[in-house]
Amino acid sequence: MNGTIKQTIKTECFLVSLLFKTDKCRAVLYWCLTGVKYAIPLLGVWIWKLILDELTFIYQTHAVSHVVWIYLSLYLVFQVAASVITHLNSVIYEKIERKATYHMDMAIMRKMTEIDTAFFDDPGNSAKLKAANTSESYITGNMCWAVDTIIRLITFVSGMIVFLSYNPLLGFMYMATYIPGAIISYRHKTKVDQWSIDNIPETRKKNYYKSLLTSPFAAKDLRLYNLADYFKDKYNSLWDKIRSERARLFVKGSVASFLASLLTYSGIVVMIILSVRSVLHGAMAIGTLAMYIGLAGTTGENFATIIEDLACQIEIDVPHVIKYMDFLKYENTIRDDGTERIPLFPDIEFRNVCFQYPGNEEYTIKNLNLKIKGGSKIALIGVNGAGKTTIIKLLLRFYEPQSGEILLGGKSIKCYPLEDLHNMFGVCFQDVNHYSLSLRENIAISDIRKKSDDEAIYLAAQASGADRIIETLENGLDTDMTRRFNDQGAELSGGQWQKVALARAFFRDSQFVILDEPSSALDPEAEDYIFSSFKRLCENKGGILVSHRLSSIMMVDEIFLLDDGAIIESGTHAELMKQDGKYAQMYRMQAEKYTGGVDHE
Repeated sequence: MNGTIKQTIKTECFLVSLLFKTDKCRAVLYWCLTGVKYAIPLLGVWIWKLILDELTFIYQTHAVSHVVWIYLSLYLVFQVAASVITHLNSVIYEKIERKATYHMDMAIMRKMTEIDTAFFDDPGNSAKLKAANTSESYITGNMCWAVDTIIRLITFVSGMIVFLSYNPLLGFMYMATYIPGAIISYRHKTKVDQWSIDNIPETRKKNYYKSLLTSPFAAKDLRLYNLADYFKDKYNSLWDKIRSERARLFVKGSVASFLASLLTYSGIVVMIILSVRSVLHGAMAIGTLAMYIGLAGTTGENFATIIEDLACQIEIDVPHVIKYMDFLKYENTIRDDGTERIPLFPDIEFRNVCFQYPGNEEYTIKNLNLKIKGGSKIALIGVNGAGKTTIIKLLLRFYEPQSGEILLGGKSIKCYPLEDLHNMFGVCFQDVNHYSLSLRENIAISDIRKKSDDEAIYLAAQASGADRIIETLENGLDTDMTRRFNDQGAELSGGQWQKVALARAFFRDSQFVILDEPSSALDPEAEDYIFSSFKRLCENKGGILVSHRLSSIMMVDEIFLLDDGAIIESGTHAELMKQDGKYAQMYRMQAEKYTGGVDHE
């Protein structure tokens, strides 16, 4: 319970601080107007007391008084002011909410661009990111609830003070009539909110099955395997479950609301009867009776609303705020405090490097010792899972090894700024990112500052074979690579996208070109072209080639064969064939497939 209270207070403070960080001037104005808005009903009740007291005096004394008209005019002014303030508050809130959404978007995006890649390997962290994005809409939508709750609380206390100052016992009894109803409303509200949270996975499943039935990517399987009815049944099952549970909660809510209203109004009726008796016996003025009735309604409504708001904040706001704050508190494991300049064509060395991915029990890299001479061309080969791509990621400092060190020019790569380190490499990973941008931007994305350099883009495209793609497009480099936003856009095949990705690596003016399985989606002709281009483009720079196809790597200066996270063989193609080890065995197996040595049945 204490933890819940602390979290609720923490959430309230966060929401208030977010309000002021977003727009200080509008936040102050919103606070002031909200205070006035909730004060007006109390003032209105007090004015009605004055009006009725004045009317009673006129009736008893037959005196002429114009004060009552002043009171009525003042009451009318207050009501108009309340309407105007409500409208102004809505306008102010909308502007603050818009700015707060931008503020929170920027906070998430800034964090995402600064966060290290190890973050994404932990499924729990991915869930945190998703929760932070989801929480944003809840937070901005309910940001001013904290203000409303605080102001309502102040108004409630003020009303209670007035109540108790006139007749403590009767005032307390008036307020007590609202307590049972508030408790019932609170319990039902918490159940509804909890049900909404608990059913998020079911709702996502339902929406997923809908997407399978309505999206193009599953259209072939739906028809080929007759899956339409299967997924419809799954959708209907979840829909029926959610609908029936929602209907049950609605019925319970209606009953709860009826009972709450019945208890509240029954109590009010009893209090009014007691108050009227007091008036008839001369113990209470009519104006005081009217004030009591008005205060009972105003303060009682505030009390009930406070309880409901707190229920919402405890069940919804608090978890969402905590999720958002937890994400922003994530601390990077990779420090970027290097200050030294990277030398030209430095040697790269791995010394006794061990690396284990987060959540994995086994080491992917085990006591790796590897030296790449500056400006040389090397190849990393091995079966899937041998650690080839992991070596590249460690070199780029996407991860930090658990032990050992990586040297660049004889110094730890930690001595150099991350931006300088990344600028040293032009990289093409096996997983190609398709950006919904123009072809120009898709190629120049590796050095977007040079996107207007047509000559450099064409040279990179020519090196990768992407120049043939440009020739087929009506708008050339300025063609959109998607039809998501433009019906005139182009859709490329997997092999074409691979050529674009290769062009990115060649476009960047770097000391090293790294190609990770560059021919995985290419035909043999395109593959031969790529490797010829790689050899030519790396004449004045270093190169690292990761490939399964051994016939294409013979032109490199040195080949490193990895197995289970360690180098087991190294040398030129000729040297490795002479050793007649595993490399030679792998090479002959692949050669047999291309020369017809495979058995045919």
